[in-house]
Amino acid sequence: MFEFNCSIAVYGVNNHHYNIMNKFSPDNITLTKVDKIDDTVIKQYDYIIVKTSPEKLMNITKNIKLIKGSLENLIVVLSEQTFDNTDIAFDTVWQENMSDKRLKYSFEKLVKDIEKDKNYDDIQEVLGKMMNTTKDLIWVKDCKGAHKIFNEPFLEALPRAGDGHKKTREECTDRGHLFLWELSKEDYSEGEYICMESEVDVINANKTLTFDETLLVGEGDLRNLFTMKSPLHDKKGNIIGTVGVAKDVTQELRYKDLLERQANVDHLTELYNRRYMYQYIETLKDNPFVVIYMDIDNFKYVNDEYGHGKGDAVLILTADTIKASFSDCVVCRIGGDEFIAIASNMNDELRKSIDGFPRKMKKIYNKDPYLQQLGISLGYAINNPNITDIENLFAEADKMMYLEKRLHKALGEKI
Repeated sequence: MFEFNCSIAVYGVNNHHYNIMNKFSPDNITLTKVDKIDDTVIKQYDYIIVKTSPEKLMNITKNIKLIKGSLENLIVVLSEQTFDNTDIAFDTVWQENMSDKRLKYSFEKLVKDIEKDKNYDDIQEVLGKMMNTTKDLIWVKDCKGAHKIFNEPFLEALPRAGDGHKKTREECTDRGHLFLWELSKEDYSEGEYICMESEVDVINANKTLTFDETLLVGEGDLRNLFTMKSPLHDKKGNIIGTVGVAKDVTQELRYKDLLERQANVDHLTELYNRRYMYQYIETLKDNPFVVIYMDIDNFKYVNDEYGHGKGDAVLILTADTIKASFSDCVVCRIGGDEFIAIASNMNDELRKSIDGFPRKMKKIYNKDPYLQQLGISLGYAINNPNITDIENLFAEADKMMYLEKRLHKALGEKI
């Protein structure tokens, strides 16, 4: 995969055989004939080819195991009799006194194996860096749900064990979803098994699928994950497991919700605004619904006499009262001192709320000596699905409201 250099120490092999190997050695693989195999040679060379007596071989293999941990990079040249009498499990054995052709074949195969091992090591290094450089959670499972491979962000996301300790890679390897995420049977009944079920979906579909998943991670934070899962296959095409990549989109969704709220909610009263009102009505226009139009009587007086701070307090007080009084409605502040409540249908309870609301609001205003000049007027209109112009509906409700307002003034009524 990447360019590399490899060094091979050759011990005990005759010059003829050494020259054959040297002849077919590629430029990046260097052969060096050594007169002993000591600790320095074992540490310095990547591979060692040895032809020696059984007694010396025992000591050499012992030292190699101590220094390198295994004999996988040792190539021994043995007679058939020595091979039959040894108890050591060598990875690579060449037959003593082999022909030049056989030696060439064996050496070229060794070179190919070295290249395969190097490519494998390179791939492992690249995959490790790729998996742990990203903040995404990455994991690999077998078909039984055991976790075989996972990256550091995945491990960090896992909740602590029941006794409070942070789970290690060793104790999580080959374990299932329940153990890793501290889930119980109750969690299953409440739908927390979505991760396991989605992997079954991937296996059944035999293709990459995407999911929106929610998990409790780390110290108990609820995270929203956008997850892609793909089946893994062996050389025969059989599914052997799944790989998953989950992107934490919690902050993105929160930011999206914040932007949505800022776009649709009046920041002072926390009611929906005019923009949202039109969007909501668009979803209702093919059905009958009720629009209740309200505005505050003499609101300008409070602003002029006591300032905008008092005016803002009046708007908040009025908004809270409207919302509580028309709890089944979508309530909006559409500008200034104007409010609209939208109900899905007219019924006796709503009609009672409409009839009683001006008096209810007036009583609340009268509790504050600065607000006793205030009142509220309202009018309503019922949508006809056959009428597509929503503005006509607003105009009808507005007309009813102002008729009521003029009536109050003409009668000198204090509701």
